[in-house]
Amino acid sequence: MNLTAARDQLFSERIYPFFALSVVSLVIGLFYVIGFEGGMRWVKLLMGLMLIVAIFATRLSAGIGLFLLASLFPAFIVTGPTNFPLVILMSVFWIAKASVGQEARPMRTPCDIPLLLLTVAYAISWTSVDRTPFAMQQAWWYTQNHIGSLLIFYMSFAAVREEKDMDIIVRFMQIMAFIIYLTALLEVVTGVAILGLGTVKGALYRFGDRFVRAGGTLGSHDMLADFCSMNMPLHLFLFIRARAGFLRVVYGTLVVMCIVAMFMTSNRGGLIGFTVGLVYLAFLLRREFKGRVMVAGAALGIPLVVLVDAVLSWAGKTISVFGRLFGTQFFGVLPETRVGVFDHFKERISKSFWLGEGPYYRLGGAEAKEFITWPHNAFGYYWVTVGMLGLISFAVLMFRVSYESWKEKARRLGEGRARDMLLILHVVVVVFLVTEQRTDFQRGYVFTYYVYCLLGFTLGTWRLARSRPREAVGGS
Repeated sequence: MNLTAARDQLFSERIYPFFALSVVSLVIGLFYVIGFEGGMRWVKLLMGLMLIVAIFATRLSAGIGLFLLASLFPAFIVTGPTNFPLVILMSVFWIAKASVGQEARPMRTPCDIPLLLLTVAYAISWTSVDRTPFAMQQAWWYTQNHIGSLLIFYMSFAAVREEKDMDIIVRFMQIMAFIIYLTALLEVVTGVAILGLGTVKGALYRFGDRFVRAGGTLGSHDMLADFCSMNMPLHLFLFIRARAGFLRVVYGTLVVMCIVAMFMTSNRGGLIGFTVGLVYLAFLLRREFKGRVMVAGAALGIPLVVLVDAVLSWAGKTISVFGRLFGTQFFGVLPETRVGVFDHFKERISKSFWLGEGPYYRLGGAEAKEFITWPHNAFGYYWVTVGMLGLISFAVLMFRVSYESWKEKARRLGEGRARDMLLILHVVVVVFLVTEQRTDFQRGYVFTYYVYCLLGFTLGTWRLARSRPREAVGGS
């Protein structure tokens, strides 16, 4: 059997949609048939076997794509959440294939120093961890998140060897988005949250007893809103560039599902990030699409989002995002729901300014009535947990990814597929930076892997774009 020919046929434009549909059906089917009754560990075992097959029989990019799908359904085992063992498994087989020349070897990136310093900050912060079994366990699980995120970052960077790898990862990202949007819709319609970690239960977040705030498989309305805001520019780009009618329908459906899922979170910050992404994308493509096209897009898009918000609130399942946004009361520069959060946050920083209090962000307090919640800021999360060194390292990491992607992105669409994709990924990274000013991606076992996969993929596309000459673009 010619393995290379079989691999190329499997990921061809003609067969790939059916393969993708089969993977989605398998994941959801196993979750219900096996996961709910017999435990998610069996599902993760089968998905781990799928990853092994994908890494051996196909490209590393396909293995990363399947990991993104598997990462949505983590389970607890003896060592902690299963996403970390899956990343370790992938890394071992990646190194094995790279050693015989079948995959790219680990290579340097523009972000090695900040990532190294961030890891050092995690190690140093362990000196502040409470020596209780619960605190030590939680700190170790979140340290696993960081180590696993580093590995997926470097694998995603190395995987982008040519345009085909870029296309494969993007397609799997769309399948991942479809699963997240679908589970969010089911959560609002049925009131049941479909999560990993072996749980299927009632909606996690509510306004009172009636209104649901969807989180999907991410388990958080904040993270779901961020995910929607980040992915909308990518969905729109793929929809605009699609030539086949079938793909237009697929990407158009994802655009609508993304809008619906974002408004099902009732999240004000998500709407702001969503708007920033579209405005920034329109600014970068202002020479590509003339003023009339922009006006026509706004004329269609604005009524659509208003209609979605109105229908969802009219159905009595969610609270209007626009209603919440316009009804926001500010105390200085803070909305009313953040005043107590930031007061507590500042107090904790003053106690652990340099070293941090450890990888796990403690929610329990010494006093029974102490008001404790997440910091609602990714930079603040790093500051509290891994100290000033971690904060600076993450800030430098994000600056390098944003800056390098800005330099090599297409000035106009048509300068090359890698540069065109890098332009969109640059927008996604910028939207991520905006949304993380009011939420924190680190507090979970799913979204952090997606973020670092995105950062590695962006830099991998940057490296590919640098290796390709710029193509001429017609017109003025």
